[in-house]
Order: sequence, then structure tokens, then C-alpha cells
Amino acid sequence: MPREAEEGSTVELRCEWRLLGGAGLYSVKWYKDEHEFFRYVPDNDPKIQTFPQLGYLNTNRISETN
Repeated sequence: MPREAEEGSTVELRCEWRLLGGAGLYSVKWYKDEHEFFRYVPDNDPKIQTFPQLGYLNTNRISETN
């Protein structure tokens, strides 16, 4: 993942993990400038939440697959 992206460009953020010992995943959270912009909690409804940020961050194409 690049530290910076050109305005208007597309950047793919991906989270890959392996759980050990039969543990379940509680959550995945992503931050920009110390502010949360994405949250995935598989047991919640909705599973995915996005939060507004200063600057340009388009989260419209988020998927549960990555």
C-alpha cells in the first residue's frame, strides 16, 4: 500500500490474516491520520461501516472479500 496516492487514482487496500488456534476474527479497522475510516466486524449488522474523513477518501467500492 503506498504512503500517498495521486488525487483521482485508485489504490487497493487489502487485509490478509490467518487466525490460529480456532480463534474468531473480532474486527478489522483502518485509520487515516489517526482517524478511523473503515470498520469490518463480521458479527455486526451491517458488517462494514465507513466514517467521513477530511481530504478525499472514496470508500464506495469497499467489499467484504478483502
